[in-house]
Amino acid sequence: DLFDREALYGTAAGDYADNAWRFAVFSRAVLEYVRRRGERPSVIHAHDWQAGLVPAYQKMQFSSDPTVGGVPVVFTIHNLAFQGVFPPATLDEIGLGWEVFNLQAMEYWGQISYLKAGINFSEKITTVSPNYAREILTPDMGFGFDGVLSRRRDDLVGILNGIDTERWNPQADPYVTARFSPEDLSGKARAREQLLESMGLPRGNGAHARPVIGLIARLTDQKGMDLIAAAAEDLMGLDATWTVLGNGEPRY
Repeated sequence: DLFDREALYGTAAGDYADNAWRFAVFSRAVLEYVRRRGERPSVIHAHDWQAGLVPAYQKMQFSSDPTVGGVPVVFTIHNLAFQGVFPPATLDEIGLGWEVFNLQAMEYWGQISYLKAGINFSEKITTVSPNYAREILTPDMGFGFDGVLSRRRDDLVGILNGIDTERWNPQADPYVTARFSPEDLSGKARAREQLLESMGLPRGNGAHARPVIGLIARLTDQKGMDLIAAAAEDLMGLDATWTVLGNGEPRY
């Protein structure tokens, strides 16, 4: 009932109304699963507001537990714009006491924030690059959390995102049927032809000389889609082929 749904967090109409409960259950289940296994982990790594209650439950309810109590928690912020903000009465529903309704814990402008719980109850905080770690300490990029994060500045680290270079290797990738490498690029033109064909895009009339520009992103203002929309007329005037993959705000 909680997770067998069309999407993870919501649909184009908005977030699921019971997300506060769904991800409280998820966070509690994480700890209960580890406790039932009985194998003490060396670290607990939680990601974004959806898992922000993991360290909160650990500190508030399982601090003396021999399996999960005292295990250091690393909390990773992938996107600060999503903060898991809910009414204060949610605390009664999810089994946390009102002592966490304060500035040093989960209280956020009269509401509670699961993201803030993750930040304040974790030992270390990481994010997706050193530059982003600096940006989110500023009012312009902090989405209201710059003060919260500045208080934890000494525990905040930016680790640059990377890729799995074995899996995403065009010499061996099973999804690239025409393989290529830095030493032999002959397959790249064929792979490009297959991409255009699979997407129903023109392949004649000089298409081989036309750049293929791919954009994979959440289609939101935060990712710069407002800039793309504003420049759409000029961009469409370029002699280029465009492919876009993503979901997000309905207007995009």
